[in-house]
Amino acid sequence: MFVLWDADGNEIRDEYPHDILRHPEDVAFNLDTIVGRLEEIGESDIVALHQLAQNHYIVLDASTKDGRHFIVRIARDSVPSFGSDRIANIHSYARIALDFFRINAPDGIGSISSFKSTANARPDKPILGPCISPSGFHTPSNIFESIEEYFRWLISVKKTSTAVGTTKPDLDEAQVTLEQLENLILEAVSGYDAELLRGVPSHQDFSGQNVFINDEGLITNVIDWEFHVVKPAVLAADYPTWIRYNGTGDPRPADAKLLREEYDAMVKKEDPEYYHALKAGTFCRMAEEWLLDDIEDIGCRRMKAWLNNFLE
Repeated sequence: MFVLWDADGNEIRDEYPHDILRHPEDVAFNLDTIVGRLEEIGESDIVALHQLAQNHYIVLDASTKDGRHFIVRIARDSVPSFGSDRIANIHSYARIALDFFRINAPDGIGSISSFKSTANARPDKPILGPCISPSGFHTPSNIFESIEEYFRWLISVKKTSTAVGTTKPDLDEAQVTLEQLENLILEAVSGYDAELLRGVPSHQDFSGQNVFINDEGLITNVIDWEFHVVKPAVLAADYPTWIRYNGTGDPRPADAKLLREEYDAMVKKEDPEYYHALKAGTFCRMAEEWLLDDIEDIGCRRMKAWLNNFLE
C-alpha cells in the first residue's frame, strides 16, 4: 500500500507539495505520530521502519507484525524564500519547457503510443493514441482532432461525474455553469491561430515530486512520463505547478506572483511564440484544470465562484 502524508501524518489527497526540496535532511516529522497512523490504518503493530530514500519527500518502508508493508512518502509543504536559488529553479524549468515547445509533435490531442520508422529505419515519427489517464480517471477511446472536441469531452465527463452531485437540483445547477463555461471556451478558442493550436508535448505532472534538482536549484532529471499528452500550444505552455494559479490550487507560495513575473520575462525574451501561447491560453488552461479536478464540487458551485470572479 502506498500513502502520501505531510510531516504530521495527515493524508495529502490529490495534491503534492508545490516546492522542490534541496535539503530533505531538514524535514522533521513526528515518528510516533507516523507509526501510530500506520498501526491505525493497518490494524497491526509496526515492527520495523526503514528509510528507503529522500529527495523532495522522505520514503519509508514500514513492516507490520502480520508481514505486510506500507510504503510511506512524507512531504513538506513549505517553500524556500524568494531568492537566487528560486530564480535559478524557475530559469531551469523555463529552459526545459521551451525545449518541449520546440519539438515537432503530431497534430491532435493524445498520448504518444508508438514511433514509426522512417526510410532510414530510425524510429523518429511519433504516433498518437488516446490520452493515457491515471487509474480512476475517465480515459477517452480515441484521440481528439481539435481543441473544441477535447473540451466538449471534458465537459461531458464532468456533467456525469458524481463529484458535481447526484440529485436533480444539484445536477441541474451544475449543468447551467458547465454550459456557460463551454460557451466561453468555444468563444476563446475561436480566436486561436494555427501556431497556437499546433501540437506540443506536455508532461501533465511536471511538479515537485517528479523532478530532481542539484545544489544550485537547477532541474537535472524529469521522471514519470506515463501520463504525458500532446496538446495545443495554448494548453501546453504553462507556469511550473508550484507557482501556477489556475483557480483550483490555492494557496500558492507568497512569492509565486514574483516568480511568475520572472518566468514571463525570461520566456518572452527567449521565445516570443511561447510567451504568446502562455498568455493567450490563460483562461482555457484554467478551465481545463477545473474540468480535470475530481474534488467534490456539488452543483459546480466552486467552479461558478471562480468563473464569476474571473469574469469581473
